[in-house]
Amino acid sequence: MSNLAFINFSGKITGPSNTLYQLVLGSNIPENNIIVILPEKGEFYNRLKNDRIKVRIVKYPVLQRPRKIKEVYDFFVLGFYSIIRTISILKCEKAELVHLNTILLLYAAVASRICGTKVITHVHEQLKENLISNIYLKIIGRLSDKIIGVSSFILKSFNQLGFKFKTRVIYNGIKGFKVSLKNDATHTIGMISFLIPWKGIKVFLKAAELILQEHTGRYKFIFAGDIPNNDFTGYKDRIQNFKNGIKYNEYIEFSGFKKDIFEVLKQLDLLVVPSIYPDPAPLVILESYSCGVPVFGSDIGGIPELINNKKMLFTPGDYRELSKKIISYFDQGNDRITESQSVHEYFKNNFSSEIYIDKFKSEYKALLNEE
Repeated sequence: MSNLAFINFSGKITGPSNTLYQLVLGSNIPENNIIVILPEKGEFYNRLKNDRIKVRIVKYPVLQRPRKIKEVYDFFVLGFYSIIRTISILKCEKAELVHLNTILLLYAAVASRICGTKVITHVHEQLKENLISNIYLKIIGRLSDKIIGVSSFILKSFNQLGFKFKTRVIYNGIKGFKVSLKNDATHTIGMISFLIPWKGIKVFLKAAELILQEHTGRYKFIFAGDIPNNDFTGYKDRIQNFKNGIKYNEYIEFSGFKKDIFEVLKQLDLLVVPSIYPDPAPLVILESYSCGVPVFGSDIGGIPELINNKKMLFTPGDYRELSKKIISYFDQGNDRITESQSVHEYFKNNFSSEIYIDKFKSEYKALLNEE
């Protein structure tokens, strides 16, 4: 069995961290053949250590809109040291393949190539399209032996830059939850996400306002999530004030961040993913389907690739269209059990952890020339 190194962008629990965790633990690769490299300690680091996975820390710099010359200087100086440190780890562990779980860690990719290891770049993020981004993606493309995207949408830039022969879509996969049906008659609509502008929380709230004006008491709305960091504190306050200004806001609940997402999903009849900026492949859609909860989603980014019923897509930002579609959905008398079974079956056939892991294992074997 060849030795594999997994390099992640964060030591915290995130969507990409969770999918990487499944590969580390679910691919039946012996513990001694796996090394995970993280830029920091955190909950993800602790989880891996508890599972007796070898973890090393390498601080990788990421240059994002530098405001000072020193930030540019630090990017290159720290980058040099991160390359040296990564090379040392990869050589010590005799890694033959690196699974780079982001496009943001350029220096990790450089170190991997210097070591002569095969590199799979797993693309979860989208960069804003401009000349610098295209140059950056060209470098990443050349450093990678295989480029795996979480959606076709996320791979468009690589394909347009001439790397289509290296790209493949592997949709995220999760273990999923058990199907849980609500017993009460109230229609409960939910949204689960970080509290940041481009996730579309205002679209969700405005649609809720229109629905409650016509159908007070029949509907309840839940938003589960919080700001990712203190930079968004002001935005959180503005959203709270906006929610408080909605008539019948007592039917709109802000539950905050929930570590156990199933506790939220089992309360819902519908989930809404109202992103107003291209979202590569929201993991919450798969989590919702695994619970048997249907999803309405913005027709943008990678969301349409995941939605099982294209009639449940709506124009990004159009809260009036969303409100009408939600009301119509329930007025048509859709059977909860049938709907739940349908989306859960769709999940099992397309997004289970077994399917996800098997596809990546086939890529590992192909690059390593293993049977």
